[in-house]
Amino acid sequence: MKALKTVSAVILSALIFLSGCSHPSFFEKQGLVITPQGHIELLTVQTDGENDISQINVGVDVSVTESSSTELDGYNDITCRYVFDLSERAEGARLATWQSAFDRYTGRSFEFDSSSLTEGEDMTGSVQFDYRENHYDVQMTYGFETDEENNTMTVYITVTCPEDYDGTVFQLGYSDMQINQANSEIDYSQPYMIDQLPGYGTNGHDYYYFSASDN
Repeated sequence: MKALKTVSAVILSALIFLSGCSHPSFFEKQGLVITPQGHIELLTVQTDGENDISQINVGVDVSVTESSSTELDGYNDITCRYVFDLSERAEGARLATWQSAFDRYTGRSFEFDSSSLTEGEDMTGSVQFDYRENHYDVQMTYGFETDEENNTMTVYITVTCPEDYDGTVFQLGYSDMQINQANSEIDYSQPYMIDQLPGYGTNGHDYYYFSASDN
């Protein structure tokens, strides 16, 4: 019995040691939480393109899908779709929202300069980063379309990443003209962490985080 207790103590000590050696991810250290896919209510701002008009609560349906890339062998396409209900938007107003994607382990943003994005066309940027001796090459594609008949706008973000990579997190939240202006002044040819960008919880507003697995 004494020998059994000794072995059990050694195993327990080993487990404690391994637990202590684990490295918390950026996502964990920031205290961020994944929101299940489905319907959310988003507080943001409607603008006239130059100035804020008013804050607005917008219903958003969120879904995330994952499939094998049709263009790159060994890669997956992870697509997040946001369907915004525009029925409460003032006539002629624009909806200001912040949406992006990043790596949960390092906090590395996948963002790129998409300021010239126009409706019905896609824009793609790419980032490279290292994590625990692994090198990752990731692409992100933006697009959006408006359905005037149904008063909705769909924004989609596709992250194309290696099949063995599981760190993609999508972000959605508040924006306004001040945040938009700050974002337009960022040189996205340089690498950024997501908490270095203007659309982050440190600005005093709430943001939602989504993943393909809801984990």
